[in-house]
Amino acid sequence: KNTIMRLGLIGLGRFSQQQHTPSLLKCQEEFSELEIIACDLSAETRQAWSEMFGLTPGTMTHTELIASGQLDAAYVLVPPTHCSKTVLPFLEAKIPVFTEKPPGLNSTETQQLADAAGDLPHAVGFNRRFSPLLQKLKAMVDEHDSEPTAILCEFYRTARYDADFATTLIHGIDALRYLGGDVAAFSVDVLQRDGKEPFRHMALSGTFCKGPLLQMAVMPVSGRAVERYKIICEDKTFEARLPLPALADSGEIRIYEEGKLARLINEEELGIAGAPLFELSGFYAQARHFLQGLKTGTSLGTSLAGSVESVAIADFLRHATGHQTWNRET
Repeated sequence: KNTIMRLGLIGLGRFSQQQHTPSLLKCQEEFSELEIIACDLSAETRQAWSEMFGLTPGTMTHTELIASGQLDAAYVLVPPTHCSKTVLPFLEAKIPVFTEKPPGLNSTETQQLADAAGDLPHAVGFNRRFSPLLQKLKAMVDEHDSEPTAILCEFYRTARYDADFATTLIHGIDALRYLGGDVAAFSVDVLQRDGKEPFRHMALSGTFCKGPLLQMAVMPVSGRAVERYKIICEDKTFEARLPLPALADSGEIRIYEEGKLARLINEEELGIAGAPLFELSGFYAQARHFLQGLKTGTSLGTSLAGSVESVAIADFLRHATGHQTWNRET
């Protein structure tokens, strides 16, 4: 039976407009029972969203929507500072919820949400885990007969003088955990500069619990936006460069063997050439996985409990200065 599935779409800002709304509308082609009830506190944002999609958003607040009792699930897309306090009432009302990352600004907030969720179906928006390129990279390394010795992330942006870049770099941290599992420990060196505006660059070096070395370079202010993951094995090096909004380049996977490029897998070969960014970046697959999980009672995606470590590391990096060490035990 195709009973209506009413999904509250909470937050219609830029990210919702560029990535999440197009993903959910594409999902409606497959999930005909999906009905989207959109809301945003800003009349201006509602207007912009309405003009973009030809749909009329509601005027209720998220608390009014919860009280109305009409929601089967919710998609919460609010700024990081509002995330946990917006998500919590949905969990308390036992409404399955998808939340953008980071679900909390620190591990305490995130753990509170995880405790409130219990076994209620939910998911956190770490879209790299649904990136076709990263999924392919992980599958190839998992099938390879030699264990990784190191997993590296290059996380570069241009002119990102954000007051809090931790809410962005958490993507790189979580992607490393997707590829290598939990992190045992790392040290970080932080360079603080007063450029046009103050900024911080970071170099991380550590180990995963399973053994491989971990390295990550976080450079929000540079000449080129790149997000690349490298997995080094004894006989092969696997690299995936993700397509980014800030990047003209398409995504690709490179495999090196005996000093030579042994294989290049481009977007054509992955069957995603010409696809919109919301598909290339994994937002569509993530939305589809969430809705499919609601229907079948299976996993909806990354759990709040599974996000605590990514949030904890990002929060540690938010406050890091000089040379500091993070250890999962402490």
